[in-house]
Amino acid sequence: MNFYRAFGLVFRSDIPLGSLAANRIAAQQPDVDIRRGTPARPDPGVAVDDMRVEINADSLRLSVPECGWFDVTGGARIIYEARAGIPAEHMPPYLLGTALGALLHQRALLPLHCNAIVHDGRAYLFCGDSGAGKSTLAAVFEARGYPLLTDDLCAIAADAEGRFSATPGIPRLKLWIESLTALGREGAEVTRIPWYEDKFEVAMSRAAEDRRYPVAAIYHLRQADEDAPPGIHRLQGLEAANAVTANIYRRRIADLLGRAPGYLAESMALIRSVPLFRFNRRWGLQNVIEDAALAEAHLLGVKMTQ
Repeated sequence: MNFYRAFGLVFRSDIPLGSLAANRIAAQQPDVDIRRGTPARPDPGVAVDDMRVEINADSLRLSVPECGWFDVTGGARIIYEARAGIPAEHMPPYLLGTALGALLHQRALLPLHCNAIVHDGRAYLFCGDSGAGKSTLAAVFEARGYPLLTDDLCAIAADAEGRFSATPGIPRLKLWIESLTALGREGAEVTRIPWYEDKFEVAMSRAAEDRRYPVAAIYHLRQADEDAPPGIHRLQGLEAANAVTANIYRRRIADLLGRAPGYLAESMALIRSVPLFRFNRRWGLQNVIEDAALAEAHLLGVKMTQ
């Protein structure tokens, strides 16, 4: 068995989860058990992108055409089965992606599609669609000495006083080969991501310590254009709430789980206590260093409102 710690939880898995290797810990009673079995199939289930999803009591059944089947139960267990001919290394990306996102929703956490870095004991989140440059920006920050808190998926929660915080998640970045080359990271320790010829997981040399970090600010990355020139500006009210809900990880699955009232309330509480900014940036690797410098100067001036 393999034991890991991430998102404030202890995971026990019968399959190695290489993305969590940096967080490997000694065996102890797990919060989440991941093991191979025979998950119940969605029958017929609801279409979510190219997947089929079915909710049955406290269980979420998931069918992924290019991978296999998953049964996520009670925020504490993931049973998986690969389709015939699917290599074992194709399972972890889904176990630590869609299946994990569903499990975090079952635990009533607020998982966001974002990266996060740490500065001065506080977490700064960078949200946005795939291709918005989250991982590339995070790689620049890491090279400048900022520990990486998590990549792609960040689970946040509020305490009894309404203060939001995040814990370390996945301590590796997913980067295209052109990003590795542009950042001078060709010699870094990398693992090719299944289904991609030129996209890799990169181990980070600076990972955040295992504790909770108050969320200091959230940046929503968007492409700059004539109507949205490059720069960073504060979002308020409905615009801020929409930016949060648009970046909820696997929001459609959360809806099927009945989490909509919860995540809407949490989103409103979040924008009342944490500043949220729109970061209009220019697409292209030639701009990433300058954009990172702009973001760095801005976050260093952010004052916590919690």
